[in-house]
Amino acid sequence: MIAGTSHIDGVLGDVRTIDSASSTARAVSISDGRVSGVAGADPRGRVLDFGGRVVMPAFVDPHAHTEVSSLALSTMVDCRVPRCRTVADVLDALRDGLRDFPTGQGYWLTAQANLFFNQKLADGRYPTKEELDSVSRTVPIIIHAGGHTSLLNSAAIEVSDLGRFTGNAAGAMGGAIVEIGSDGTPTGLVSEIDSMLPIVAPPFDMADVLQTGVEQMFTRFGVSVVGDIAGSIDGVQAYAGLVADGRIPQRVLTFLCAPGTVSFEDAFRGDDNLERPSDRFRVAGVKVFADGGFSSKNAATWVAYRKEVAIRPGSRGRINLTSARVATLVREAAQAGLDLAVHGNGERAQDAIIRGVLKSGVRNGPRVRIEHLGNLLTRPEAVDAWLESGVIPMPQPGFLYNFGDYFPVYLGKTAERGRFPFKSLHARGLELNGSSDVYTGAEERQTNPFFGMWCSLKRTSFSGAVIEAEEAIDLDTAVRMHTINAARSLGLGDQYGSVEVGKQADLIVLDRDPWKTDAADLPDIKVDHMIVGGRLAYSREGAESPSVT
Repeated sequence: MIAGTSHIDGVLGDVRTIDSASSTARAVSISDGRVSGVAGADPRGRVLDFGGRVVMPAFVDPHAHTEVSSLALSTMVDCRVPRCRTVADVLDALRDGLRDFPTGQGYWLTAQANLFFNQKLADGRYPTKEELDSVSRTVPIIIHAGGHTSLLNSAAIEVSDLGRFTGNAAGAMGGAIVEIGSDGTPTGLVSEIDSMLPIVAPPFDMADVLQTGVEQMFTRFGVSVVGDIAGSIDGVQAYAGLVADGRIPQRVLTFLCAPGTVSFEDAFRGDDNLERPSDRFRVAGVKVFADGGFSSKNAATWVAYRKEVAIRPGSRGRINLTSARVATLVREAAQAGLDLAVHGNGERAQDAIIRGVLKSGVRNGPRVRIEHLGNLLTRPEAVDAWLESGVIPMPQPGFLYNFGDYFPVYLGKTAERGRFPFKSLHARGLELNGSSDVYTGAEERQTNPFFGMWCSLKRTSFSGAVIEAEEAIDLDTAVRMHTINAARSLGLGDQYGSVEVGKQADLIVLDRDPWKTDAADLPDIKVDHMIVGGRLAYSREGAESPSVT
């Protein structure tokens, strides 16, 4: 909720810098929406005094799927664990969702479930096609278990023409996976295929859905800059309109998925894809996919997936982009003046991406990010190539909680070490950032940067296990991951991510001091107020208001 829009000239509080938890700064002077003085500043004009509360830079989330996750919040049945603990709970939730559903018009009933849903449900498995059919055999039903794997009932299977994807006995073709049962028909479990399904949704207002999503996922957690991984072109246009109209306070840099949002050719047209470009919303880059997901057993790994979970015996996932193709994409991005974000979950895919970057011959060109680089590292010697190539690692601290338990379940003993090795990577000189990668099926706290910090310090998984405690980092480092490092990954380090003279006056005011809070309680810290560009953009309901002088 926008609490106020008038410019302010200064903020009084316990101002914290990024480099030190101890700060003598008490004031931030603001002029024309930028920081004009810190510490010894003497603000003039309209000043907000927050007393002794901590004031720090607003957060930056460089990798979030705003459209898809907003749709999940507003239009999908919520089947996530722990809301639903068993398959029976899931079926009950779907039946509840069907009660007021507009049936008979070809609409699909959609639901969201967690990543690794089969591991998190008490039954230890996915709901079957037959169980989904018990909810309805006439309404197509799909459960999105994260961004890579979905579950279909018979009605959804019938209208989806899944035979076009079953190119071999394993049911995998071109990265798409359709599981085939012993009777030779689809079981309803599909992966890497959602964008190609003929899903028909009941009518909704995209702008309203996005505004609600942004408020719930970013504004209330103090995120003022979002690196958005675009969904549809309609979503991009609606998002740009919200920013231009001031309905949301964020600055948004969007990455067009190719293929997905648009074709490869159109993706490299940049802002020419926008109907309403503005200085606060622009196309920053292009995202491509070098492999699939771990949950779909399609991330390209060095070791084979365990036979108990593998798509087929000996499977190591699939690489979708050769190093030669990556090299070409790097050159095209450089020519277009855009960044390149490459999805690479598995280490074999990451190796191909880095070899492509080196092969491209482009130096001092676009920022090349590898999404998920730093989540799993079983071969530490690979870091030498990371450093040589200059790629930006884009790990997700929250994923340690989401599925840190399951790397060994899927890959065996090899993956018992090297899970989210943040301390080791920092020791090698890598500047890691913290992103949420919020998507359909995200955990409820995933976009809260303090949740990411808790994961980085406490390293506690979904099951309650501690994942490689020796890789814990300190709070200063974790804060930097979600502020200045994240801003630099988007090329905005000179404008955002720290409280410095000349930078945008994007500040948050907290209800308690993170540096005096037990690490276990970090996710409970609340953002009382957020100032964006020198304007009070958000105030939490019930938060103590500042005095105004």
